[in-house]
Amino acid sequence: MKRYIFLLCVFIILGSLQAALIHQWTFNNTLEDSVGNADLTLINGAQLVNGSLVVNGNSQYATTATLHETVGARTLMVWVSLATLSQGAGGVISLDKSYTDAGAYTHTNFDSIVFSENYAQKWQAGSEYGTRNYDVGGPVETLTSEVCIAISYAADNSITIYRNGAIYGSSYTKASLITYQNDFRVLFGYRHMNAGSGFINASINEGRIYNTSLTASEIQSIYNTGTVPEPSTALLFALVLGFFFYSRKK
Repeated sequence: MKRYIFLLCVFIILGSLQAALIHQWTFNNTLEDSVGNADLTLINGAQLVNGSLVVNGNSQYATTATLHETVGARTLMVWVSLATLSQGAGGVISLDKSYTDAGAYTHTNFDSIVFSENYAQKWQAGSEYGTRNYDVGGPVETLTSEVCIAISYAADNSITIYRNGAIYGSSYTKASLITYQNDFRVLFGYRHMNAGSGFINASINEGRIYNTSLTASEIQSIYNTGTVPEPSTALLFALVLGFFFYSRKK
């Protein structure tokens, strides 16, 4: 009986971990969302090359169709290799919602992992009109090899940026969290739709969206695990293996 209770607890824990990951794009010869239903389309010659989404910083990006779901507190996470440090205001992954007001003027709400927009060669949380932008005091980027960047947006309106599993600068609160609800899209390689610029020159190796504000220890754990598989998959394997040996001993 104890072994079955143990196994039930394992699957309950794993279910909660997996539920937090709502979208994942590995770019391993596919544009499919391996977790949700947000497959991508390549725009203006963006390419899949050797397990990465490659965009040129000029006009290339990838986009989902409009999504009909709700994303409030969240974490955006990417593994990305910049083609050059001499670029600015490019978005790696973005949540983007455009709408038209009564005067027929088009507005865009967006949240994006952005490189070198307001703060040269630094990572930041990009947003419409700079509403949620802030210099968190992190160091300038010095690498064009792969880095893991995550931004956690909490229900208390705080925003925390992470680089390679560690907090980048400091957390901050500047404006209210935007909840994306229906008719928004996910972009890779483009800060937001209808922007004259905002493209990034990079190879994007993986992207994820979690429907919770991950903690520092959770992000560190994910970074330590690597890009693939998702941590709960590795944990499931280890626990099942342990259960197998436990059962044999019994």
